[in-house]
Amino acid sequence: MFKENGFLIEENLFFQNKCDEIVENMKTYLKEKYSNMSVLFHADLIVPEISEMLHDHKLTTIINEVMQNTSILVSSGYYAKGSETSTHYESIRLSSLPSNKLIGVWIALDDILPTNGPFFYFPKSHIKNYLMLHERINIYNKEKESVNNFIDSQIEEDISDFNLKDKIRKIFLAKKGDVFISDGNLLHGGHQIFNYKLERPSLVGYYLPKNENKYFYPDYLDTKKERTSASPREDITPFAIFKNKNKNEAQTLTPERVFSTENAIENVYNFLKKNNFKLELNSVGNDIVSYESILYHDKYKVIEGYGKGLTQKQSMASSLFEAIEHIICRGDLMDTSNTINVSIEDALKNYNCFPLNTLEKNIKNKQPILWDIFDGINTSEKLIVPSFIVDSSGGSRSMQSNYPYHELEGAYSNSGTATGSTFDEALLHSLNELIERDAHSLLLLETFCRKVPKNLRIIDKKTIPEQQLDLLMRCEDEIGAEIKLLNITTNLNIPCILSFSENMGLLQYPFIGCGCSPSATYALERSILETVQTYHAYIRNPEEYVNYIKNSENQFKEFPKLKECVKEKYHEIIKKGYFTTSNFRELNDLSKNLFNITENINDFSVNHLLKNIIQILSNNKMNVYVKTLFHNEIHNLFCVKSIVRELEIFNLVTSGLFPLPGVRGELALN
Repeated sequence: MFKENGFLIEENLFFQNKCDEIVENMKTYLKEKYSNMSVLFHADLIVPEISEMLHDHKLTTIINEVMQNTSILVSSGYYAKGSETSTHYESIRLSSLPSNKLIGVWIALDDILPTNGPFFYFPKSHIKNYLMLHERINIYNKEKESVNNFIDSQIEEDISDFNLKDKIRKIFLAKKGDVFISDGNLLHGGHQIFNYKLERPSLVGYYLPKNENKYFYPDYLDTKKERTSASPREDITPFAIFKNKNKNEAQTLTPERVFSTENAIENVYNFLKKNNFKLELNSVGNDIVSYESILYHDKYKVIEGYGKGLTQKQSMASSLFEAIEHIICRGDLMDTSNTINVSIEDALKNYNCFPLNTLEKNIKNKQPILWDIFDGINTSEKLIVPSFIVDSSGGSRSMQSNYPYHELEGAYSNSGTATGSTFDEALLHSLNELIERDAHSLLLLETFCRKVPKNLRIIDKKTIPEQQLDLLMRCEDEIGAEIKLLNITTNLNIPCILSFSENMGLLQYPFIGCGCSPSATYALERSILETVQTYHAYIRNPEEYVNYIKNSENQFKEFPKLKECVKEKYHEIIKKGYFTTSNFRELNDLSKNLFNITENINDFSVNHLLKNIIQILSNNKMNVYVKTLFHNEIHNLFCVKSIVRELEIFNLVTSGLFPLPGVRGELALN
């Protein structure tokens, strides 16, 4: 496995008290300097406990095995905080002759958090061979640059063909005592720190074959000093690097969120830890990064969540919220209160039910099923919905009876499930999602299901604010294709935008992203970032991505217009001339007139935005029903599902489902 992947992980290799002992000894050694220290290099030369750990028999036995040689420790480093180093490899800094096989060791001296700068790595990135440092002596000019700057520039050049933006980055959320052992050529680095108040003590060691003829350290470029096996660390002295301890301590707030992004991440992570979930974090992307959160638990199936964001921390928080949402919707953590068991016949006689048309077709079945009770937000009436609809496919809660659920084919809910730090925050995101998917549904019907497509409203990029235009260009660079923008705002006048990629080469399908928000600029950001997120989903597993679309297409072999909905090839509609040009300022005017948003959406409370959206729906004679599916006040987590019966769900056709259009959909077809 080590030879193939370039690394191995040894969990609990060291006792936790040994790790604590080293941290306390380092604090004693450095005293008041500790809180401001980033790293102490060659710490084993002055701290006996560090030397003891790096020479531990269990550890060196593993190192010798993967090296296939007897090893010797040639360097070390104690990190008090995350390093935040960019992607690099180590073998350029330390090498030897004739064998030259560098092995790196990274030891977690405390539990590593998503927010304190974890270690990251790229599996199987070790296969390329690089020039050793002494082989680069002829291209080094000490008059022009320092040794470190030269090495950094050489690494950047060496890995330039690795195409980092298309590779999956694994984030190592180690537990205290866990060890990561890697090939010296493995690409890795230090993740961005989201909370600089947090420590992240760790220990690194580097090993080369023992009894080599020559050993080379970075100072070779200036001194041409070749060290021998008799004294490979001759003249090496420990040295520390200090950083500003107050660096970037200001916390950030994502639009339409109540808590800071850092607090939201920590709340979710602490909830997962307390409830014995194991979190795996992965990311992909270079400038614009999308995250994947994978949850493992002894009692539940594996669950995944994906996230997008303007910053890495926003994207990570988004993926964590979605993972929590998915496991709740599967029924594993669902609030079981506020439910009833009645037959469809009894429900239709005594309650306000949804979805009415499908339920009426199954009125003859007398078998009781589980229903969730939704409260009205802008109405005093309640709504009951089959739990079969509320749960995601195969949900554990609603499948406990023997009811023939296949008879409820077409009983789709219009989504609207969201997770947040407060009830209002979750409900705001839930309603935004419903409105966005209604707009997407109407677009599909108007574009691909009519005899003559309705004109697409292409947003003129020249009218986009400078900050959002810069983001658009960065996203286009990330996916390597132009992104076009469509104004898909409906008569509700809440800004909605769809983005799609063009010129994807051999890939037959565009990457699609949608965004909806009271703020036109935030709707635009969400739409563009979701397009990149879709591209990153393709990068993670191209075959699975394409097969999913093809399988959805195959559901509609006899319905060519529905197949066109699945493919969403808007560029072909544009080529036929069915488009007009739209000014982005029109959407900004909606934000200003309906929500009083001029520039910064963070100037407006979640409660203010939510009240305005509910008022707009009320003005359009649409009732809002909501149920809290889960809440945990200790960790500030809420998951809600809302239903607005009049909003369309035809967008599910892109997943191979066929919900019949409602009243709004039928109007779109005319």
